[in-house]
Amino acid sequence: MAKIKSKKYQGVYYTDLKNGDRSFYITYRDHEGKQKTVSIGKKSGGITEKFAFNERLKIQNQIQFGDDPNIKVRNKRKLKNVISFDMLATKYFENKALDIEPRSLVDIKSKYKNHIAPYIADMDIETIEKSHIEQIKRDKRKESASDPKKVLAPKTLNMVIYLITSIYNFAIAEKLYKGENIGSKIKNLKVDNERDRYLTLEEIDLLLNEVKHNYTLYTFCILSLITGGRVSTIVNIRKRDIDFKGRKIKLKDIKNNSTYYGFIKEKYFKYLDNTYNKSSIDGSHYLVDIVGDSDLYRIKNIQRQLKPIFDRLFNQGLDSNDLKNRVVTHTLRHTFASQLAIHNTPIFTIQKLMNHKDIKQTLRYAKLQHDSGLEFLNKIDF
Repeated sequence: MAKIKSKKYQGVYYTDLKNGDRSFYITYRDHEGKQKTVSIGKKSGGITEKFAFNERLKIQNQIQFGDDPNIKVRNKRKLKNVISFDMLATKYFENKALDIEPRSLVDIKSKYKNHIAPYIADMDIETIEKSHIEQIKRDKRKESASDPKKVLAPKTLNMVIYLITSIYNFAIAEKLYKGENIGSKIKNLKVDNERDRYLTLEEIDLLLNEVKHNYTLYTFCILSLITGGRVSTIVNIRKRDIDFKGRKIKLKDIKNNSTYYGFIKEKYFKYLDNTYNKSSIDGSHYLVDIVGDSDLYRIKNIQRQLKPIFDRLFNQGLDSNDLKNRVVTHTLRHTFASQLAIHNTPIFTIQKLMNHKDIKQTLRYAKLQHDSGLEFLNKIDF
């Protein structure tokens, strides 16, 4: 029977048997460059296209590294000089540790370990091809993934590809690798980053009423709604950051590595004043009281506690991948800016309060403003 080429996995073929079973095969070139075809097994035995592809990668690595006892290594000097992608990644992370926050380093290492390493970590950098990176992309896209549990959001997948590209760039700059940047050949997925969802005033009241008996969640929601800070910003606010006389809050923008100020809304001043200013807690105490020194832990803890509340109040009937309409912790930041725009706050004021570096980030909220501009025109005497 004729072998059928897999549409998802390079070098994988299969034949459909009369009994309904399916046999899988792989092709590769041996150390002498000769084409080889090997039977991997049948579907009835638990074999899948992905399994066959991984077996092909193992064989290719064995040929390259010479660790297959049936393969003769002709050039031992070349074997000693083999550099795997993982070696370059390790050096890249060591370098990045000097420049970025520990929390960010943990995040990119996690992306590497979970989404890149299983595919190319052990491969010689000289043998990695565009098709290997494309395979990662196919396995992680909703439209082509064989395992729905491993699907990544387009934005996250783009970050994975960007990480591969960055490791290549580092290796080239440090003269550890003289070839081309394979990662740069992969096209990014189109991403719609705009969240349409924000909370109405009625929904804000509903949320605050739901969490009012949990002072940690209540404080988090209030601070998020009156400052628009990112989750990482809110969980890092300490008592010493609040100027109760000036009713200002010093905010640390972790993402942009900068500091700016927010303000305490009159409606919630008494609560914050009584809870923190008139209490005996010291200035280093976090307002959002979560045990743990790691920023990442504190962020995940808040998100974990609020998710079931958001899902029950606002997300029923919505697909888990509906990023535009689902309410999440970041929605509180979006709500802050949206409500400012709805109440005709000048766009540059919104930019300042959101600590946006580029006005383009803020202009998305202009569509929510109801002011036609007529009242300003009427003020001009001509």
